[in-house]
Amino acid sequence: AQGLLCTDNNASGAGTAFLRSVDLQTGQVSWSYDVRQQSDQSSIVVPSAVGVYGQTALVGVQTTDKTQVEIHAIDVATGAPAWATPAVVARVNNIITRPVVTGGTLYAGVQCDNAMTPGVMWGDAATGATITVRWAAPQNVDSMTTPVTDGDNVYVGINDDGTAQVYAIPSDADGSNDFVTWSALLGTPITADLTLGSTALFVPNGTTMLALDLNYPNFGSTVWSQRLSGSVNSQPVLLGSTLYAGCDDGTLYALDAATGTVQWQVDTQVPICTGLANEDGVLYFATAGDDAFGPAFWAVDANSGGNDVLSYPVPGAGTIAFDQGGLGNGVAYFYGTPDASGANQVYAVNMSSVIHEFAVNSKLIVENYDT
Repeated sequence: AQGLLCTDNNASGAGTAFLRSVDLQTGQVSWSYDVRQQSDQSSIVVPSAVGVYGQTALVGVQTTDKTQVEIHAIDVATGAPAWATPAVVARVNNIITRPVVTGGTLYAGVQCDNAMTPGVMWGDAATGATITVRWAAPQNVDSMTTPVTDGDNVYVGINDDGTAQVYAIPSDADGSNDFVTWSALLGTPITADLTLGSTALFVPNGTTMLALDLNYPNFGSTVWSQRLSGSVNSQPVLLGSTLYAGCDDGTLYALDAATGTVQWQVDTQVPICTGLANEDGVLYFATAGDDAFGPAFWAVDANSGGNDVLSYPVPGAGTIAFDQGGLGNGVAYFYGTPDASGANQVYAVNMSSVIHEFAVNSKLIVENYDT
């Protein structure tokens, strides 16, 4: 059964730290994982450091005295531990990105010691063994992008005091030095996670999309730069030879991944407030409400050149957000901040049959659960 993962921290009194799964059919909690039952430390779940890999939830945990971090692995079906013990990494203050798994290896960005030093830890995703900080940068960090890798290098972007640096870190780094394959300095902050292509690394840089070269001898040089009408605040999606980016002015862009040329665009007229989610060539996202328009769900057929677009307004929704793993069989799952009644809402939206069949009398299904 599918579920929505929610963090639940309460630092008052004895304190609690849970990861809970909400059943998407009933809206009820199907299981709760108590972090403190699995740890000797007084710990809290880091809400931004929860990821899903297959049937395993990967949860970043920070000790309240900030002396170490932990990664807990949990079976998403049962809530039982997926590893024998959590992975413990000492001398790390906080996990500052979502844990991700590529090629059987878990990666996460961290803040090391008390010096605000950014680093990347990685190790075996099957058991949690060997997870340690393999690289740290000689600089401060305001924020870091979620690591991506092509097997040869691990790529991250680090923001610090109004500027940004993109690093390509050798995948065999062992923590003994800060060597990088290449780095690229940007004059303004990176505003969303990086997207990895076969020959270029795509970097959202505010209202500019950048493509950085992955090929020797031009490592890290700018292949193209495309100015957009708004800031790209969520990770772009690469489908074939087209890069899709949503902007905070409400415009969805389709860019030629090789040149950056705008192929087509869709103007929703209100800010795109979630990431883009792709399933079977359909891009799902949500827009925020304003005085003229309420919050709405959207589906755009990427193969239609921006011509086949559906929207479904949800006037009662608060701010809508989309999390990774929220797609299944044509249903997109979104969650909202508390509405006028004070309740958190989970929305399950099925527009796939309509966008594929283009039938105006097809049924749109929106289900709304109090959590």
